[in-house]
Amino acid sequence: MAAEKYKLIYFNFDGLAESIRWMFAYSGVAFEDFRIKELPHYVALQPTPEWDAFKGKTPYGTLPLLEVDGKYLGETQAIARYVAKQVGVAGANDWDAAQADSIITYIAAEFMPVAFQVIRELDSEKKKLNAERAVPQANKVAATLVGVLEKNNEKNGKGFLVGQSPTVADFQTVTFSNITDVLKLGTLDEFKALRAHRELIRVLSERAQSVIRDAEEAENTALKGTASAAESLKRAQAALDAGTARAAANAANATAARADQTLQDSLNAQSSLLTSSQFDFTMGAAIVAPSVKAIGANAVTQAMADVADTVACLMEARAATSAAAARACADRAVSAANRAMGAWANSGVAQTQAAGYADQTVKARTTQYVTESKALSLAAKAYAEAAKAIASMRELQEAANAATSVSRLADANAAVAEARRAAANAEAAGKAAANASAQVTGWSDPSLRADLDDTIGKITLVVQGCRPFVQTAETAVAYLASGGTSVGGATQSSPGNSGNGVGLGQTSGDAAGSPQARGNNAAATAVTAAAQALFSLKEAREGSDPVSCRNAANRAVEARTSAQIASQAANSALEQAKTSGDAGAIRATRMAAATALANWIAAQVYSEVSILFAFLKRIRCTMLRA
Repeated sequence: MAAEKYKLIYFNFDGLAESIRWMFAYSGVAFEDFRIKELPHYVALQPTPEWDAFKGKTPYGTLPLLEVDGKYLGETQAIARYVAKQVGVAGANDWDAAQADSIITYIAAEFMPVAFQVIRELDSEKKKLNAERAVPQANKVAATLVGVLEKNNEKNGKGFLVGQSPTVADFQTVTFSNITDVLKLGTLDEFKALRAHRELIRVLSERAQSVIRDAEEAENTALKGTASAAESLKRAQAALDAGTARAAANAANATAARADQTLQDSLNAQSSLLTSSQFDFTMGAAIVAPSVKAIGANAVTQAMADVADTVACLMEARAATSAAAARACADRAVSAANRAMGAWANSGVAQTQAAGYADQTVKARTTQYVTESKALSLAAKAYAEAAKAIASMRELQEAANAATSVSRLADANAAVAEARRAAANAEAAGKAAANASAQVTGWSDPSLRADLDDTIGKITLVVQGCRPFVQTAETAVAYLASGGTSVGGATQSSPGNSGNGVGLGQTSGDAAGSPQARGNNAAATAVTAAAQALFSLKEAREGSDPVSCRNAANRAVEARTSAQIASQAANSALEQAKTSGDAGAIRATRMAAATALANWIAAQVYSEVSILFAFLKRIRCTMLRA
């Protein structure tokens, strides 16, 4: 059920309504403080047309009046008792509630009649005389209240009239103190304990309101921070280089830090109030509710900044000059994704707290924040897994290069094992990235989701290039095992070898036109072409304008064609070698053909990704011009 809406109607001064306002303030329960702009006739001594027009709507023609969801309740004591029960200051138990009720009944019976004789008297001389007559009765009531206060302090030591926390009796005693001051009866000058008591209740009420305002400010700051962090995330996603992406992520993190500091200040103030020896913790629900919403909103801001961080880490991994540097970037992305998951968990805590509140607004807001922070945390995970895939691909490339450049079989075998491990890691990370991306739902900004899908799609294409690298490394091992030296080396076959294994790109005593020589030359050409396609892919990715990106992509396509022709030539050489019947030549040429095929496949992947990068560059530039 929705929380009740309270509207307290009274004149524009303290009077009989101030203690009720303070009860709302102390408990943190929202209400509308509606004030008729005029003062009562007996105070202002002039016509009151607004009040006269409104008076007919009241049950008894008097104020204050409490409106609750369209229903009206009149009379000060009835309103005070009702509000006390609704906001939790009627008393900690039935006995305390009865004691508090007896005190407000005593004040109403012993003091209010003489006070009204002064307040409502229009003749100035009679008003003065009534005030003088009221002093003894006011002092009698004050002495009684001080006695009750002191007796309760001896037992509980908290400064209240009943029990260990403020009750309706304390708030109605504030009304008594205020009226004696307004009527200048001098009561508080003689009974200073009541002045101190009024100050205590005022401070507690104002502190509660201050805590609520701080929490609302924290939520608003977090909401603004979310919007700002989202813009930073968009800049990071659209960045064409790692530096720009990192600057955008830093801006998002700075925004999140400001929101978090505002929330922490609010929570510290709330904790100080709730743990105060003079504050009843059972009253804390309404005080805590705004902070619960602030915690949820802050979680979204933090998660948004963490996503921006993972995007920047991904860009840095792409631009890294070594596999080790790329892996360090991926590790930072994983840390950022873990922080985003923590933010999602915090929003869940807020949602759990909100479940116990009657106010549906709190529940709805915290549920919304959980949905958004979950989507963001999954997006951060997807970007982090993409960074891991990039790092693994770099490790795979280095392992494959190592396998083709060493001359010892043991070294090549170690490189192949590393290549296989890196390939498995890249494929697993690519799959995890795709899975996390697929689970992202409830993202309010479709452009953020579009970039995520685009990025993960490109990573999937890149990961598809794992197998050719592994095959290249495996071919190098097979070649060395057959008696060759190194796939990419310039050395001749090892001493004592029959001459059947020759380094790619080299010739032995065989004629340059022999099947083995032609196969080796074709394999060398395919390796070179694949390397050129990979270099062109990097140029297409990092190009500053659509034309340069397109030119790089064209060079990658040319390299792919060269690799294809080389692979076909190697196969032709293999077929010719088979007709010779020379087992050694067949084995060596078969290795060359396998190497050429693996590098042709790699060149195909590199060229396709290059074309994709060029296309995306053109689209982005078109959008920027628009």
